[in-house]
Amino acid sequence: MRSIRCSGSILSVLFLLGSIAIPQAARAQGYPSKPIRLIVPSTAGGTSDVVARSFANELSVRLGQPVVVENRAGAGAQIGIEATIKSAPDGYTLLVSSNSILPVLKKIAPYDPAKDLTPITMIAVSPIVYVVNAKSKINTMAELLATAKAKPGGLTFGSAGMGSALHLSVEMLSAVTGIDMLHVPYKGGTPMMTAVVAGDIEMVPTSPDFAKRFMDSKQLRSIAQTGKVRQALLPDVPTTTELGIPEVDVVSWFGLFAPAKLPSEIAVRLAAEVAAVVKLPAVRQRLAAVGADISAMTPATFTSYVDLENQKWTKIVRAAKVALED
Repeated sequence: MRSIRCSGSILSVLFLLGSIAIPQAARAQGYPSKPIRLIVPSTAGGTSDVVARSFANELSVRLGQPVVVENRAGAGAQIGIEATIKSAPDGYTLLVSSNSILPVLKKIAPYDPAKDLTPITMIAVSPIVYVVNAKSKINTMAELLATAKAKPGGLTFGSAGMGSALHLSVEMLSAVTGIDMLHVPYKGGTPMMTAVVAGDIEMVPTSPDFAKRFMDSKQLRSIAQTGKVRQALLPDVPTTTELGIPEVDVVSWFGLFAPAKLPSEIAVRLAAEVAAVVKLPAVRQRLAAVGADISAMTPATFTSYVDLENQKWTKIVRAAKVALED
């Protein structure tokens, strides 16, 4: 009788575990059954927005449901990120974000991007381009560094916001080369570019498409791009590796996220679908137009990448003694 009661207990436990697992599996199997919201934590027209819209329609076709891009800009991407974190982890709220998802400039991090979100996949990467006004006496990166060393704190650089990949790339450049430049943050890429064109600031880090656009109009001059290989849009602009500062190998990366505890089956499905979509010629062409190269990852690999990026930039920000925000 003891054996019978024991077997019954085991069956009860197995039934309970099965009843917990079945709903999640069922949700994943029937996914998606309604429209998907794709949050972009920046204004329309920015690179994150362009990346999201480059594949949203094709992803919609593959999933059989509308994928609607929703811009939730403000507070340095925090509004869109927090809206995602607070949403249900059912795969119907997704987020396309860049390096700005890393809360490395906060005195106390409000969230952990690798734990409070579900990293699904990398989408694309893009180098950062350092540009100066076309009328500037600075013609090369070597001249910028020499001028900055001769006038500590005397040169100004702009960025599209505190903690953005653009801002942090200059902090890394400063830390590696020993220069000291004054940071002037702007509320987005457009006012930043307006300021450098007007000569209000000496230098800005920007995206390849913005750099090319202002180079073609003879308003700005590109003096370097980060990385090891020259981006196709800017074949005549030397890389930081070529210029003898290979440590400045930072890129702007763009990834797909969901709220924490997204069922793994849905995360794997979305990662596979996005990887297939970004290989389509039309999507590759749209990404290439903004100087971005595809770089798909599995959820596990992307989660590890985001965690390492968070640790790396936190250390760099602290070492560079960048002012932290509350």
